[in-house]
Amino acid sequence: MADRPNTPVPTMADIENPIEDAQSSGEQAVDLEAIEQQAVAAAAAKLTRPTTRLANDVLLLIATRGTARDLGKAQVVSRGWQAAARREVTLRTAGRVLNVFAEKPAYLRSIEILDDVVGPRQEGSWRDRWPELQYAKFLRVDESLALHDRETVLQLFRANIHVIEAELAKIRESIDWKVESGWPRTLAEDYTLIMTHFKAALGDSVSEASRDFAAAVHLLRDALTLRAPLEAVAPDAYTDLDGTYGMKTNDGAWAALTPDAAPGVSFVTHAPLEASAHPRCLS
Repeated sequence: MADRPNTPVPTMADIENPIEDAQSSGEQAVDLEAIEQQAVAAAAAKLTRPTTRLANDVLLLIATRGTARDLGKAQVVSRGWQAAARREVTLRTAGRVLNVFAEKPAYLRSIEILDDVVGPRQEGSWRDRWPELQYAKFLRVDESLALHDRETVLQLFRANIHVIEAELAKIRESIDWKVESGWPRTLAEDYTLIMTHFKAALGDSVSEASRDFAAAVHLLRDALTLRAPLEAVAPDAYTDLDGTYGMKTNDGAWAALTPDAAPGVSFVTHAPLEASAHPRCLS
């Protein structure tokens, strides 16, 4: 939209006064109704002229009140609205792992949806919740853990926080593969740690709309958002449905896939899962 000069609201002072003109010319009869219609028509003509666009600072202020959907609609109104919407998206996603889609409202929308479920991303690292994640993980395996004082068990996990480095060493090959494929090393380490140890625990947390592990859930979202546009079309892949590491073990929702399941059966899963495209898994 091109800049236009300010258009003041017309007043009666802007309209030529035919009464005075008639009196000055010596005319005796004045048609007041015609004069009123002329004044209204002149005022209406001025009011229908294009008005100036909103000042940039007003657009920026309005953008701060909008949701991601609002900002998406605003982007197609004009260049001014597009710039204001993109700036607001950038401000709200500051500090996230960004890619070429970071200025799009859809990127912000995905964050809003996650915020509604698990809460905003927490300050600090997801590793600060390592003891609690370990507790949730082992509680799924051994329910008798609940018979012990939770805080006492957490203290044991905190005392062994150094095991993170040992766990990283076990998954070094997977991390190095991601780094060679373009992942930032820190992100590769965090993502692989979470997906190796806490898929089921995070699935339970999301299904319960718990905010305990929001940092870890947000990190997974950031990692997938960063890599998705850069990866090729997903290849054929395989993972077990049953067994120790099967999908049903990590999220019971997959139990809906029974041999006699009716066509079109649907279900909702919350646990992040992985599958392998290695030839030995597909043979």
